[in-house]
Amino acid sequence: MKAFFLSLPSISVSNILLPFISYLAENGFSVIYYNSTKFSFTTNSSLTFKPYPNGSINEQLYNLDSSSSYFDLGERLIESANNLAEFLLEEFEREKPDVIICPHLVCWGSILTKTYGVPLITLNTTFVLDRDIMLPYLSSKNKSIEPSFLQIIKAKRVKDQIDALEKKIDVRLNLGLWDLYVNFGDINVCFIPSDFQPEYQKVSNKYFFAGFPNRLKITPQFKEKKSIYVSLGTIFKGNDDLYNSINFAASSFTSEFVVVAPKGVTMNINQPNVKVLWNYTDQIKELSKAKIFISRGGMASIYESIITLTPLIIVPAIPEQEINGYKVEKLGIGTSLCESTLNGSDFIDKINLIECNYEKFIRKLSKMREDILATNSYSLAKNYIESCLNKTM
Repeated sequence: MKAFFLSLPSISVSNILLPFISYLAENGFSVIYYNSTKFSFTTNSSLTFKPYPNGSINEQLYNLDSSSSYFDLGERLIESANNLAEFLLEEFEREKPDVIICPHLVCWGSILTKTYGVPLITLNTTFVLDRDIMLPYLSSKNKSIEPSFLQIIKAKRVKDQIDALEKKIDVRLNLGLWDLYVNFGDINVCFIPSDFQPEYQKVSNKYFFAGFPNRLKITPQFKEKKSIYVSLGTIFKGNDDLYNSINFAASSFTSEFVVVAPKGVTMNINQPNVKVLWNYTDQIKELSKAKIFISRGGMASIYESIITLTPLIIVPAIPEQEINGYKVEKLGIGTSLCESTLNGSDFIDKINLIECNYEKFIRKLSKMREDILATNSYSLAKNYIESCLNKTM
């Protein structure tokens, strides 16, 4: 079976989904993998890489901060879809794939599935951002999209981009703003355990939860886990006060603080036990030496904390991460903080909380790690996809 995999330039998405796509290619699928040039890899007869045209993906796609709205991301996604439309249509006519596979944020997969009627397989690497789950949550947190003049202008720009795309390909896509984040397919797979899905019952009959992939082979060595590792993401604009609060907290501990900082952050580091690493680093290597992980709370980081048995302190920047923070606390594998009100003392309190209850956190993490190691999520997902395709093709 021939498939297009239309990816997007995200390290965390690539880390999770490239091994799965490779697994499909080793088990009966012939896959053409599309992404930005910097994500190219060595190919073989059943898995080939093709780059998107230069400049087709909005360069600001992941230039986000806590003030970014769903309109900002939606506008960048649909702009990228417009840029890619003609290229994708030409590729389809040339290659004639049987199915289209996409991460959940890749709205440009709909261009091909709606034009040619082939099945769409959507792969989620985080929980399902279902409208009936997220909108009530945003409303309860007073973070719903405000009907300000600026938001109205942004909403109109998104609609204009959707209209322009439909006119370009002469196909009715029936895309709304929320569809850009969900991209519900004919077959939908989530690479997370159902425990991490908020209001699971609302999506359980529409999505197959394969669980976290067992993609990292590492055995934690507790005698080496001494540092406090801080990585608050490189796709979000830096918050200088946040890093300065971490520097303040470090003064109360003898442990080394290893801080990964994005470009543009101004840090007043004056504590001898704070080590700064700029931008991307080998996170698994650092977590293998860390006793606590201070994170934004993305699902990939949560997975890595479980595999390396590293309790979490989550400082969310966006609503999805807030929900992940609640789940992490409920499941007993970490705790969370509110960025808008926190200070250095809050970090001290949370670090002390974890250190005083360390064995309890490790027991919870160990049970989750055992479940991951015992589950072949890629095999489960492949079997589910093939079963669904056999019923529809």
